[in-house]
Amino acid sequence: MGCDIHMYVEGKRTIEGENIWVSGDYYSVNPHFTDGEDGEQKYRISPIYDSRDYRLFAVLAGVRNYSEIEPIAESKGIPDDCCPEIREAYEYWSSDGHSHSYFTLRELQDYAAKNIKVKYSGYVHESEKQKPLNGECPSSWCQWTNAPDHEFMEWEVEENILEPIIEGLKKRASELFWRYDDEQIQKYSNDLRVVFWFDN
Repeated sequence: MGCDIHMYVEGKRTIEGENIWVSGDYYSVNPHFTDGEDGEQKYRISPIYDSRDYRLFAVLAGVRNYSEIEPIAESKGIPDDCCPEIREAYEYWSSDGHSHSYFTLRELQDYAAKNIKVKYSGYVHESEKQKPLNGECPSSWCQWTNAPDHEFMEWEVEENILEPIIEGLKKRASELFWRYDDEQIQKYSNDLRVVFWFDN
């Protein structure tokens, strides 16, 4: 069974003199909405990230950590001060959600600066055997084959696995705070965060 991520964005804003976390997400009306315990949610989120990448899941929360990647931190749960929209989604997913956590843009950037090394292994075609030796990923490999022109190899590659989330958050920073260059966005890097969990 596969594992998927549910990711939400929040920005810290001053509303009526109070600093609170507000939703930074976009929603559309769900035409399949039904009321009731087993019904669908009224709105569908347009998330900054919704792909299935187990390397990323491993970095964020140690989920499906097949490459033995050091996670940023153990799962922290849902933040007590999260916005109502995220709280509602959290309650909707209930016990089907797991490994809940959250990180600011600054935390993600600090971890990405460590130059994450990812371990890989598999059977590589002889024409691509030099790539793993040079610290590159071959264009393809498999976990098992009896083809004589393939060899089992293990290798490590430096990758910025967090890049899609960091770039997605930067884009939302421009929309939430009207800041458009990296230097300006950095001033808000502690005021922008992702809240997420997984389901199997």
